[in-house]
Parts: sequence; structure tokens; C-alpha cells
Amino acid sequence: MSDTSRTLFPPASSGEIQVTLSAVFRERETQTILMLRAVCGFTTAEIAHAFLTSEAAVARRLVRARQKIVQAGIPYHVPRDGDLDERLGEVLAALYLMFNEGYLTSRGGASARRDLAEDAAGMAAA
Repeated sequence: MSDTSRTLFPPASSGEIQVTLSAVFRERETQTILMLRAVCGFTTAEIAHAFLTSEAAVARRLVRARQKIVQAGIPYHVPRDGDLDERLGEVLAALYLMFNEGYLTSRGGASARRDLAEDAAGMAAA
């Protein structure tokens, strides 16, 4: 299966995307999958590897999630400071999976993607 485009969502900051995800999706796993795609730029294959599932299953979830965002007309906006704590779990889950992909990459032939692991560690420390 070929990977879908990395432009499923318009460019936005991670905070803007997280607000939208939290508003539309109550499933934390769906929020994390969307963050990995939209914020971290993961491919469908990389997300499937992180969640130990098939690329087809991830692709279906991404398509359904995108449709739900479009149908609901949810705008992107930066969260208020008071709203950040409730979103921390999903953000940390995405950073954890981002670090794992950097440390033990799913891309054949490469033993590590040091830049990805370092980015995740830096964001988690911030």
C-alpha cells in the first residue's frame, strides 16, 4: 500500500492542531495518530509500526478523522493556557512514539534517526 500524502491537514502549529484534535476526537489514540501525522510528519507506515497495526488500518483512521474534522468545520486555534494541562497526555504520547521512531527506526537499513530522537527529547524537556 502506498503512503498517503503528508498534507492531510493544513500547516498549523502543534498547539493549534492539538486543540482541534481534542475538540473532535475523544479517543486518545486517534488524537495521537493525528499528531504523529500532522505535527511530527510521520508516514502511515511509521504510525502503523508505532501502534503495532497495519498500514491499511492507520490509513482508514486518518481518512475518517480528516473527514470528521472537515464535516464538523472545526477551526484551528491556539489553546488558552488553562487548556494545556488536559492535552498533555496526548502530546507526551506522541513525543514518546516520536522518540522511539528516532531511536529504533522502522525504516529498513537505518539503525537510528538521531535527529528525530533528539527533537522529541528536546520538546519533552521544554
